[in-house]
Amino acid sequence: MNRPHITYAAAILTAMLLSIAATACRKGGINGDLDGQWRVITVEHLDDGTVSEPYNHFYCLYLHTANLTNPGVIATANMTYDKDAGRLTLEFPYGTEQLAPWGIHASPTDFAVEHLSSQTLVVASDKARITMKKF
Repeated sequence: MNRPHITYAAAILTAMLLSIAATACRKGGINGDLDGQWRVITVEHLDDGTVSEPYNHFYCLYLHTANLTNPGVIATANMTYDKDAGRLTLEFPYGTEQLAPWGIHASPTDFAVEHLSSQTLVVASDKARITMKKF
């Protein structure tokens, strides 16, 4: 093979590799502004009206999964988000003990999404209202 054919073959091979890399499978967020890591600012306990400000508690929401962290993963939940209805449901397969600082008192917990933007999230269940900021 002479030099022009090698250069031509290399160019075609490079173009093929770039097109494969550009179209490779990449799973992106499906929940819009909801996907991301949220720092818990306040948890208002609706039973008695008290408000707590947990330190270093986070919700990590992505695709169909929610992780509650402080700073490591404390619990993982299956997440269902209905954007049209404004409902977020978290189901914890291993129980909800020790999850009160996140406003979780039962499994499944069904939240009404009261406010959602790219920076703030407010959700409310029958037991708690949780205010969060994107981290």
